[in-house]
Amino acid sequence: MCYSEGPTLAINRFVFLQEGNHEGHDFNMFRSQAGGACDCGNSAVMKESGFCHRHGSQAQLNKPEVPPDLLAIADALMPRIFLRFIQHCREHSSESLKQVQEAMEESSLFLDLLQELSRLGAAMRKTMTKSLCNPKVRC
Repeated sequence: MCYSEGPTLAINRFVFLQEGNHEGHDFNMFRSQAGGACDCGNSAVMKESGFCHRHGSQAQLNKPEVPPDLLAIADALMPRIFLRFIQHCREHSSESLKQVQEAMEESSLFLDLLQELSRLGAAMRKTMTKSLCNPKVRC
């Protein structure tokens, strides 16, 4: 593949169909219920010459910052959501396999919520990542 740094490359449907000419390329397309993945913009996987205009080096220039007050509630709640999920998992970690499986089924609402929040965009994913990586947040 002319833009790949390795034998495989994953790009989303928009990037593939709208942003590039793939005439003569050998490709396999599949659908993912979880939303898929896109390597466009990842220089460890893809040559920068193949980045689309949405993921290239100029993509982040002149993009407005998200107003801090717009994410204030998410900044406050996100650590609590993650902590509650971790507590739920720990509370049921020493039980039988069946009880652990039931606990994981019960926690599917947490996971659904986190997935929906991540779909809100990069600003929310950044907020989620800061919460997960913050050493001041303790269980």
